[in-house]
Parts: sequence; C-alpha cells; structure tokens
Amino acid sequence: VILYAAGCIAAAAAPDMAMVIAGRWVQGMGGGMLLSVCYVAVEAWFEEGSWNRLFGIIALVWGAGSLLGPLIGGVFSGSHRWRWAFGSFAFQALIVWALAQRWLPRAAPEPASARWPIVPLMCLSAATLIIAEAGALSGGAGAHRMSLAAAACAAGLALLYVSVRIDCRSIVRMTPAQ
Repeated sequence: VILYAAGCIAAAAAPDMAMVIAGRWVQGMGGGMLLSVCYVAVEAWFEEGSWNRLFGIIALVWGAGSLLGPLIGGVFSGSHRWRWAFGSFAFQALIVWALAQRWLPRAAPEPASARWPIVPLMCLSAATLIIAEAGALSGGAGAHRMSLAAAACAAGLALLYVSVRIDCRSIVRMTPAQ
C-alpha cells in the first residue's frame, strides 16, 4: 500500500512527463502487489468454502477499477485537475494503510512447509511463451511461417496438457483439483 501511495504522490507532484511515468510505474508495482496479497490473504484467513465467492468479489472490484479508472482519470484530466486524481488515490491508499495497521494481526503466519510446484510451473511458462511466439509467427505472410506457427501452437498446447497432467499428480497443486 505504501509503494502504491508513493507512486501516486510522485505522479501528483511530477514536474515533467518522465516523472509522471516513473510515478505510474511505482504505482503499478504497488497495485500489482496489492492484488497478489488479496489472493494470498483469502487463502490464509478464510475457510476454503468461501474462497470462490471472495475471489469473485476481488475480481469484481479489480474489474470495476479497470473499467472506471480511465473514466475517472478522464474526468480529472478533462478539467486539468489530473494531479488531484493521483492525490486522491494516494489519500485512499494511506487510509487503507492506517486501517491495516489497526486491524491486521502483528504476528507473521507460520511458513508453509510445502514446496512450490516447480516442474508444472516451468511447463506452463514454456507453453505460454511458445503459444505467444506462435501468435507472432502467424502475423507474417507465407505458408512456411503459417506452418511454423501451427506447429508452435500445437507444441504449446501439448506442453500445457503435460503441465496440467503433472500438476494433477503433485502433492502441492497449482490448479484446483476439479
């Protein structure tokens, strides 16, 4: 939250566009961390039966922010008060920080003894990169490029299948059992 607020403050006080971009970068890093913390907190603090509903609420909030954020930003920038937008978001972040200081437990959670699912994660990452490359290959002209793109897509899908099959047999899973 502090990283997000710092990025908002930097963007609000920016003397030039380079500082606005740097502030937005810091703000984006903080916002991305907040999203990740939301998902971790749901699994750590709530019973498994309520996870789906809570994950849906998180997705709804972030989706609404993605939809309404540019609209709100446009209202502020249209009236030449864009600095106020960053300032108001920094103020909101500081309120969240103060509430977290008051309500969140001080003790760190017990470290997880389970290991990361490295092999399925590596297979999934490789599959994603191969499929992305297939998309880039398909943009060019020629039968050779199209056949390379089709082969890369098939290889990526096969690797995706392998990733899920390995994950199904893992003790520590990356995907839901169902």
